[in-house]
Amino acid sequence: MLVTFELPIELEHELKTQAESEQISVSELVEKLLFRILNPELTIEEIEENYADEWVAIEETAWDEQEDPIKGIVVAHATDRNGLSREIRQFRQQNPKAIIYTFYTGELIPEGVMFVL
Repeated sequence: MLVTFELPIELEHELKTQAESEQISVSELVEKLLFRILNPELTIEEIEENYADEWVAIEETAWDEQEDPIKGIVVAHATDRNGLSREIRQFRQQNPKAIIYTFYTGELIPEGVMFVL
């Protein structure tokens, strides 16, 4: 579905300026901005609650003093880690400077399982 609309001239100029500074087209910039609106920044705890027992890839947006991610925008999620690959690749093409963090939200070692080294 294609939606078209006319922007106020001031906004159009601002979008063109920002797109030029990021070296992307205005339509790519609008797509990027819509992604941010539709995919809000969440804390790691919120992501773990919302995507329980799933593999999640986020664009890191905030870090603690050890530089570990504490907030991010969900880029992809799946029950199988391999299910993330295509979406991460697409996101990286559109956002080459983004820092991606992939993690599992459930228990990595099931209860009752013991590893001996």
